[in-house]
Amino acid sequence: MIFTGMSGALEGTGFRLSSSQEHFARRIATGRQELAVPLWDHQPVFRFSLVAGVRLDAVEAVFNEFSGATGKNAALTLTTMTPLPFFGEYVDVHSVNDALHTQPREGFDTTEPLSHAMHALIVARLADDPGLSRHISRYEAELSGLHPQLRVRFDGLLQRRATLTSS
Repeated sequence: MIFTGMSGALEGTGFRLSSSQEHFARRIATGRQELAVPLWDHQPVFRFSLVAGVRLDAVEAVFNEFSGATGKNAALTLTTMTPLPFFGEYVDVHSVNDALHTQPREGFDTTEPLSHAMHALIVARLADDPGLSRHISRYEAELSGLHPQLRVRFDGLLQRRATLTSS
């Protein structure tokens, strides 16, 4: 019922309901944008939200080398998710980097700290952010207590210095 109502509102925007019927997606030059309506069952109360996600293919190509996502799952990873409004501004690594680091904005999904840190550093690198070293230090500190089996993914990304440092 929710997606039926959204279909009419999204007509002419390029968004199409996914084959799984779990979200709407549209291609952009650098990846794709998604709209989803997650539902949480807290009987007798249900909560839902309208969430926007952006996948920047260049970021995900690096992220998936270290995330453990393979095959079909690698195609599902998103660079960032946030409640709307969102899509007008965030369409490339520079605009996403500005929102993550230059002019930080509320609402970016940080519920998965490892994924957030890895994505944020890859975005910063691809955007040639001059504060990349500072961002690396910040995320190293934030993830210092991470379980070693998960931390190895972050460390693997950091060891690939060519990916994360311009010099």
